[in-house]
Amino acid sequence: MGSSICVIATLVALCAAPLMLLDRRRRIATAILRAFGRSVLWVSDIQLHVENEERLTMPGGAILAPNHSSTIDVFLFTGLMPSGATALAKSTFKYYPFIGQGAWLLGLLFIKRGNSDKARATIAKAAQRIREGEMKVLISPEGTRSKDGTLAPFKTGAFHLAMQAGVPIIPIVVHGGHDLQPRGMWAPQRGDLYVRVLEPIAVDHLNGEDVRREVDRMRSLMQETLDEMRRAHPRPLRP
Repeated sequence: MGSSICVIATLVALCAAPLMLLDRRRRIATAILRAFGRSVLWVSDIQLHVENEERLTMPGGAILAPNHSSTIDVFLFTGLMPSGATALAKSTFKYYPFIGQGAWLLGLLFIKRGNSDKARATIAKAAQRIREGEMKVLISPEGTRSKDGTLAPFKTGAFHLAMQAGVPIIPIVVHGGHDLQPRGMWAPQRGDLYVRVLEPIAVDHLNGEDVRREVDRMRSLMQETLDEMRRAHPRPLRP
């Protein structure tokens, strides 16, 4: 399974470089990413179930904010990206063999943790691209992958980016990823991934003092939704 994923990632990286020269509006790049993500899920025998997917393609820019509990989420997130979208990822991701190089060629934004100046510069660059191109950027509000599948505390970066860019946040709740590929597992197991796209959250009325409260409110909403999805689909793994 791992070798199949590496083959797909290599093909994506090889195709990306020449196509990026023609892709000023990132439509080709996003199509490649989406096909890449869906192909990995298909090769892994993972069936994707998405509710309210049309919200991902609403006009204008937005911040897409999914929870993150598994390595398989990387392929899920790319498989969900609407046309012209990109993602904000930790800087070390670009050094992952094949996958990281392909992500760099396809225009993903990388943020360096522990360096606040560079992090702020990346956020400002992302906000400018969102405003100018009405694009969507995916960023996990947890900041990193959850270790045990539970919803980790949320950071404020997604809200600050949305406020700088003047766009709403679209929460995305994912259930099943940790069951299919928990931390330390090289390749995912076969099963089902469930995704629910929630209603956009407006941030244009917020100021700095409101951010922490709104972040906690979004986390509570996503936790309630995740609990509901777990009750409805208690067995993501398939024999």
